[in-house]
Amino acid sequence: MTAPLPVLLAISSLHRGGAERQFVELVRGLDRTRWTPHIALCDATDEYGLDLPASHRIDLRSAGGSTPLTGMRLARALRRVRPAIVHTFGGLLNIYGRLAVRATGIGRMVSAVREGVPNARDTRLERITAGLTDALLVNSVGTRDELVRRAKIPAERIDVVPNGVDTARFTPLHGASRDEARARFGFVAPTLVVLARMSPEKNHPAIVRALGLLRREGALGPWRVCFAGRAASPALDAALRAEIAREGVGDVIEMPGAVGDPEALLAACDGVLQASRYEGMSNVVLEALACGVPVLVSPPADRDGLVHDGVEGLRLADTDARAIADGLARFFRLAAHERHTMATAARERAVRDFSLAAMVTRTCALWERTLAR
Repeated sequence: MTAPLPVLLAISSLHRGGAERQFVELVRGLDRTRWTPHIALCDATDEYGLDLPASHRIDLRSAGGSTPLTGMRLARALRRVRPAIVHTFGGLLNIYGRLAVRATGIGRMVSAVREGVPNARDTRLERITAGLTDALLVNSVGTRDELVRRAKIPAERIDVVPNGVDTARFTPLHGASRDEARARFGFVAPTLVVLARMSPEKNHPAIVRALGLLRREGALGPWRVCFAGRAASPALDAALRAEIAREGVGDVIEMPGAVGDPEALLAACDGVLQASRYEGMSNVVLEALACGVPVLVSPPADRDGLVHDGVEGLRLADTDARAIADGLARFFRLAAHERHTMATAARERAVRDFSLAAMVTRTCALWERTLAR
């Protein structure tokens, strides 16, 4: 028997979010007879409560984001932990991780791009430093294709490992349990949920304008929309509320803020809308599928084909207000039995193709291949 190999995983923070949740599930799912995880955080706050000893937590002390000092602290951590694998989760941490591994000569470098298309700065830096990484991992073929197009990184150098979803936690509700959840969230009318942080890429204003179009065209019907999630800034929150007032749809939209039990919210609603302007692999779409809920999804949020049109839900033609309105109108016209058939197919797809165990297994297989090269 060989001793477990240390692996150092670095991410900006463990505040609640999609990439952060996949990070946590990866750490929890590792085979401890093969890997010993150490985690490095710029912001030491852990909203998930990872069960790791203090000696396996590295505080990079960069709450404002990664800085050159982050890279120096990471290099010191490598000398102490001496990991076989260094796995960074995006942004400047990818760059500083590569430089730290190169400076110390310790570990094989795995970099991840997980939150959609990188911004111009990160794209440029990925292109310049791609040669310093042993493996580049993305969770979406859409992100891979954008890195090929914009950062000029060869497709064969990029590994796609889809996200996983906890199908035991995110599961359909039936009967009295579903009735209780709907009452708790105030779902009296048929309700679509938009479960996303209110930030530009999530496209909330276009959804508001789409609802305004439907109201003016008399196609809104009894449906309501729930925007669940905190705003990225007070200014964005104020701008969105002003848009809602201008479109005259304040009575259609609920804004409960962040929700502590998203699994109940998703299982209680009648559909989920993801109209993002760009996205990696959407955790929300996977979670909705696992909850047995049909999904309306934009092309940028479904580059991986999670939703087959008319099977697990509907695909929007585009991300503008007109396309969203047309997709909503089409969804609203579905009969109850059609939505039920989609819900059944959604659950089957999540269980079959996107388990957490599969995500962990594929990631560890990438590590093994990296060590063997």
